[in-house]
Amino acid sequence: MRIISRGILVFICAIILSLTTLNAVLAQENEATGGAIYTFETFWPLTAGKTMDEQFYFLKTFKESLRGMLIFGVSQKADYAVLLGTKRVLEADKLIKAGKKDLASQTLKRASEQFRIALENVEKALREKNLGKNNIDTMKPRLNNLTDFLPTLNSDEANGVLQKVRDLNGKI
Repeated sequence: MRIISRGILVFICAIILSLTTLNAVLAQENEATGGAIYTFETFWPLTAGKTMDEQFYFLKTFKESLRGMLIFGVSQKADYAVLLGTKRVLEADKLIKAGKKDLASQTLKRASEQFRIALENVEKALREKNLGKNNIDTMKPRLNNLTDFLPTLNSDEANGVLQKVRDLNGKI
């Protein structure tokens, strides 16, 4: 029994030590890149996925539209619009990195439209006193991360999206 408990203690210590070492390595990498924001870490579990330049992008947007039609509460609609807007920003980042600035610009315009929809739904939910805490708890971190991330994009449209994100963040 004593050997088993020592083995478990050694195992737990090894895990803690390896996680601490991993954190130190990641921190050094972040300092080395000038504090660059990594979308995978910042927006996890969201990723860009398919982008406008890919063949089956229309299926992705069709599925999102269909799902959006099945959401009925204004608070939930606002949350979903923030989710879609965040996805569009991540897609634009991927397109910018691929050198496809025109498609990135179109994608950022779609993101801006989603944040406009989210703002309308948030304002309506506030008037009805129906803005759910769970929805706020989901939207707030995404909006804060976007506020930090959008200035790093090399795009004029990103500034317009950033303003809508700030307006929305100020409402909730």
